[in-house]
Formats: sequence, C-alpha cells, structure tokens
Amino acid sequence: MLLTGSWLNARSNYDGFDIANITETYNRTTEGKLAYEWTRGPWNASAFVIAASGAPFTALLGSYAFQLPDGSPRTIPIFGGYNRDLTSPYVRADIAGSYRWQWKNMRWQLVASVYNVLNTPNYRAIQYNVTPGSGAINQREIRMLGRIPSINLICQF
Repeated sequence: MLLTGSWLNARSNYDGFDIANITETYNRTTEGKLAYEWTRGPWNASAFVIAASGAPFTALLGSYAFQLPDGSPRTIPIFGGYNRDLTSPYVRADIAGSYRWQWKNMRWQLVASVYNVLNTPNYRAIQYNVTPGSGAINQREIRMLGRIPSINLICQF
C-alpha cells in the first residue's frame, strides 16, 4: 500500500476580503492479488485476479485563451492539484489451462489462456494534448491491454 499526502495553505487578499484556501489531499493506492492453481494428472488450470484503486493523476480544470501581440492565438491549460484525482479502479482476471502428454520420445504441452478475461479498460494514465492553431485541449486515457486470448503448443525433444 502506498500512502502519500500533501498540504497547501495559501492566503490572499482580494478587494479587502481575506480569502483562505486550505486543501488537504491524500492519494491512497491499494492493491490486492489472488492466485489459484489446480493440477490433476496431465491437466493444469490456474486463475489470477488483481484489483487496485485507481492511479493518481493531475486533472485539467480548464484553459486560458489569449492573443499574442502579432495576433496569433494561444491557450494555456490550467491544471488542478498535482495527483489529486484518481483514475477508475483497476481490475483484471487471467485464466489458463494446459494439458501435457508424451508422444514418440517428445514431451508436448497445449496451453490455452486469456489475459484480462473481463476486458476492463484499466486506465494507466490521463494525457493532455493542445492542438496547435485551434488551441483545443484533448484528453486521452491511456489504457492497458484488453482481452487477449492465446493458444500455445510446446514440443520438447
């Protein structure tokens, strides 16, 4: 478990009013794993499940658009507190099954597996890009791998 914290205390004076902004942030990431394996003769089956809270990221709050003296437009992104928000929770389940046999002095194994059986999006990070010219800010969620089935045939001789 990872536990990080930050404290910000900023005071400002605006039109005679004393404004106090006090923000307390704790980004807590927890993770749990569960693995199971079963073997009976030449058969083998296994399952793996992992669940974690979301990854911390810095959220985009908006943007400030202005023109340079030459008339060209510019956009400055305005971000929130560093790593104050969390992506969606991470959940993944993998399964595999195999069968072993021997044929003509060779050992064979057939393995079938599926990575991310639930096909959950599992966002790793959030990325922001400013489009040149228009100044539009695009948000892209960088995703981990989706469902991946595979079949392997192994021959040892």
